[in-house]
Amino acid sequence: MAVEALGQVDNADVLWKACAEALREQVSEAVWLTTFNGIDPLTLVDGRLSLGVPSSVVRDRIEARYLPLIRGALADAGSPHVDVVLSVRT
Repeated sequence: MAVEALGQVDNADVLWKACAEALREQVSEAVWLTTFNGIDPLTLVDGRLSLGVPSSVVRDRIEARYLPLIRGALADAGSPHVDVVLSVRT
């Protein structure tokens, strides 16, 4: 089980890194720093990429403004059917 969980995190890391590189090219430096820079990939399980965000403000901002960009970056990375789940890190 631990090896499987580790693989899921590794896959989440790889997928999020590809998405983050694409997103960074599409948004301003200020948006990158205030919205995307603090995101951590958590898991990629059953077609759901779980991302940890630093606050509910960031989560709400992403959900309101940037989910289409993230979905586009996922599609560009070859994962168009992956859903995004945002969790506030406590």
